[in-house]
Amino acid sequence: MAAVSILDQIRKLVELQKLDAEIYEFKKHLKEKPVAIDELAKKFESQKAHLKELEEKLKIFVVERNSFELELQSKEGEMAKGNAQLSQIKTNKEYTAKLSEIEHLKADKSIIEEKILISYDDTDRLTASITKERSFLAEEDKKFQVQKKECEDTIKELQEKVHAPWSY
Repeated sequence: MAAVSILDQIRKLVELQKLDAEIYEFKKHLKEKPVAIDELAKKFESQKAHLKELEEKLKIFVVERNSFELELQSKEGEMAKGNAQLSQIKTNKEYTAKLSEIEHLKADKSIIEEKILISYDDTDRLTASITKERSFLAEEDKKFQVQKKECEDTIKELQEKVHAPWSY
């Protein structure tokens, strides 16, 4: 009968080794899951940073366009002033010079108007990109929250198994 009890003891030891191996795997996963959550968080934060960069770029475009619009107003004011001065000029030479000055102002105004149009196009494209990025980020946030919850649930489950290995 002693041989049977040794065989039973060996079986129990094998079972204990299996349990110990499972506990080891659980603990290993317990260490890996927080790292996985951190990686997910870093990826998500990186995507949020990209959106913030786009929003900052949009602000710069708007400020630049506002600057162009102020410059345009200034040129229009100078042109109006120059046109008003035309009637007061006495000589042909001064009149021709003033007309030339007004033409240069018109050319400058045209260039500024072109810059403003380009700025509107750039702003529209960037706004579309931001809208798309926000939508993408909202979806990524949902995925992140689901994955985070799954990891946290797995951690909780693993902790329960590690602390109560005989219960399963």
